[in-house]
Amino acid sequence: MSLKPLLDAFERTPAVLELSERLPSRGTALRLGGLPGSSAAVLVAWLVRSFPQRLLTVVAPTPADAERWLSDLGHLTDAATVLYPQREALGEDEPHYEIAGERAETVQALLEGKLRILVTTARATAERTLLPAALERLRLSLSVGDKRPPADVARDLETMGYRRVPTVTGEFGPAVKAMCPGGGGGGGAAAADPATVIHAAIVSTSRTRGMGEPPMSRCPTLSARRAPR
Repeated sequence: MSLKPLLDAFERTPAVLELSERLPSRGTALRLGGLPGSSAAVLVAWLVRSFPQRLLTVVAPTPADAERWLSDLGHLTDAATVLYPQREALGEDEPHYEIAGERAETVQALLEGKLRILVTTARATAERTLLPAALERLRLSLSVGDKRPPADVARDLETMGYRRVPTVTGEFGPAVKAMCPGGGGGGGAAAADPATVIHAAIVSTSRTRGMGEPPMSRCPTLSARRAPR
């Protein structure tokens, strides 16, 4: 939801008119003050509307502050706004699949040029993450209408760290369930013809806004384990 009247009024204030003439260039900084409450988020929403060629990054001091930024921006702009969360644990390994998946999805969207506002924390900017090549290697994308042999999909998922289990509970980490028409008798993917269209559902924690992706038209499945160095 974009609050256009609020942004229009903000744009007419003397301070903003002055700011638009002296925005910092590459390698320079400009310190601002006097922005109480959510007015800083209004400033970011105005910047992303006024300068569509720029990618804006908000670096918050804590995860709670980052969540507040994400919530405020969600009410102020329709631009693609994504959270890049910090790890729950120190080191390169992330034990929480939801956070690891959200970090990977954000990096992927950033590399594809889909983002306008990136919200993160100071600690997250200093944490190592997967290289783009490793991220691409450990990502499987299933789209409506795709025809892939179920055995190939199962092999790719096992390579990415998933385990085949008789019952998918989804209690911990990402869960993938493949339902193939024509399998019969609850046989699932293994009983289906290899040319059968695969319909996949993934338990996702993505909070991406404004990405223009219709629900369930694509099913990005991320690695369940850390990529090898």
